[in-house]
Amino acid sequence: MAKAEPRVSVLVRAYNVEPWIEQCLESILSQQTSFAVEILVHDDASTDGTPAILHRYVEQYPDQISVVFQTTNQHGQGLNPASPLVAMARGQFLALCDGDDYWIDPRKLQIQVDRLDGDSSLSIVMNQSDLLEGDTLKPRSGNGESRYQLRHFVKQMAVGSASSSILCRHTPEIRVDFSGAGLHDNTGADWLLCVSALKSGELCFLHRSMSIYRIRPRSLYSTKSWVDQFKVHIHSALTVSVILNDRWRSQILNINKRRLLLRWVNSAEPEEAACIRKEFCKIESNALLRWLANRAMRSSLKKAYGNHISKIFYWKLAIAS
Repeated sequence: MAKAEPRVSVLVRAYNVEPWIEQCLESILSQQTSFAVEILVHDDASTDGTPAILHRYVEQYPDQISVVFQTTNQHGQGLNPASPLVAMARGQFLALCDGDDYWIDPRKLQIQVDRLDGDSSLSIVMNQSDLLEGDTLKPRSGNGESRYQLRHFVKQMAVGSASSSILCRHTPEIRVDFSGAGLHDNTGADWLLCVSALKSGELCFLHRSMSIYRIRPRSLYSTKSWVDQFKVHIHSALTVSVILNDRWRSQILNINKRRLLLRWVNSAEPEEAACIRKEFCKIESNALLRWLANRAMRSSLKKAYGNHISKIFYWKLAIAS
């Protein structure tokens, strides 16, 4: 009997996740669905025991699990680790589950697919995720659902949940945006999936916890300084803007200028404040506003400008657009 074609392709990004990858894969394998599911894993040249665990799972589930084993770390070269998986995916829907996260509702995929099948105006469904920091679980479950359009997501660059909650339609736009052509490579896969999917429909956010987002205090991102984290954020945000033909570039920049000014006001470290000022000047092209911010933030008006006046120049303008 020929095996059923998968309706859902689950994309798993893995790098040095030896302590957690089994829990991740088991949570996907235990999904109760009326359709077939394939699991595609990208191991980004892990240096711990992750590859050995993945080889074992491929041997155990050869018809369901496929793994791309890299010998050179792709993310370190500015490439998106999800791109090879999107190219391989055969499902009508794509789901993400990072190798250190896992799902806690065995009907997560079925619930999300049913929601998309029942409403053609939707292109993506996300759910609330509980936070796990060390051994401390922080529940965030609620009730009901919310809907978002592309403009809402682009201006906020988030809707309040983790990448491992995403399930979206597998569209031609996503295939193009994840083609690995170079322009969009180093953008976070979650942002890129959301934006690509939202080109053809709306986002439904389910206020119920069906997944766990693990907060790793020594992760690559969390160990960066705030300024370096901001650089990653603004790079991804502007790359998303490029994907959308820079339609929302000014709004994205204004929101992030406001974010920098608020951090600048509250920075207790002169070195960090100097770095923030430098980043602000990089993205503020208006010489008059650069001069005004520099003067105000060095005067007794600092808190008033950062907390209140800048809202007029940046936040309100961006949100109203």
